[in-house]
Amino acid sequence: METQTTAESGFGFLVRLASRPRFLNIETKLFPNGLLAKQTVEICGDTSTGKTLLLSQLMTKCLLPPVVEGLGIRILLLNTDHHFLVSKLFKLMSSILKNNWGKSDAEAEKIIRESLSNLTIINCYDYSQLMVSLHSLDLMLLKEEAVSLMMIDSISSFYWVHRERNGLCTLDHYVKNLLRIIQKHTFQANVPLIYTKSCETGWNVRERINCTTEPTPESINHRITLESNDRGFNCRVETSSEQENFHYRITDDGVHWL
Repeated sequence: METQTTAESGFGFLVRLASRPRFLNIETKLFPNGLLAKQTVEICGDTSTGKTLLLSQLMTKCLLPPVVEGLGIRILLLNTDHHFLVSKLFKLMSSILKNNWGKSDAEAEKIIRESLSNLTIINCYDYSQLMVSLHSLDLMLLKEEAVSLMMIDSISSFYWVHRERNGLCTLDHYVKNLLRIIQKHTFQANVPLIYTKSCETGWNVRERINCTTEPTPESINHRITLESNDRGFNCRVETSSEQENFHYRITDDGVHWL
């Protein structure tokens, strides 16, 4: 009987992995070929450049059902900066459903509540809680309700606390150490990762996180850098082989590409 239980559990594990999408078509402007399984995306920018808003906008596309051109997938969010607000996510979803699909308030609310049931939020208020959560990812990513995307806002939240306790290190070195833990689980679960990160001034170029073609430990596959200047906002999208720049603006309805 014990052997049968183990075999069924193993079969269920393989079925869950196979059921996860091979790629996510979430934002063609940023990911023309889609976001592939196991890939890692870094959204980097200074304060007020729209990092959390862009993350919420990508989340909206993923959570809404296919009937309104969403993906209808389950997301796991590690919330460390606490800039992310469910109320803001609700507003973004409501705007899409009402303006693009003509849904009434009642119809929009029903769809949004059903969509939000696919969002799991883990709030981390200090470095210790973050580490406990990261080391528990195998349980969270491989449970019955298969998670198809992991997000972190922000991976750099407790950098200065860690630096005071453990000595001098660059922000990117700190992030690499966290990625080593996180990607061990996301790679095994075939789940892509998107995280936000503050920009480091005066960083050592040798410590910069590599942008690679294939999913690689301690590396990323897409780097999205959000910047602001006197002329507005600029977005730089980098992969291992190319780089593209375009402008954007920020409104109550989200990030709009120009």
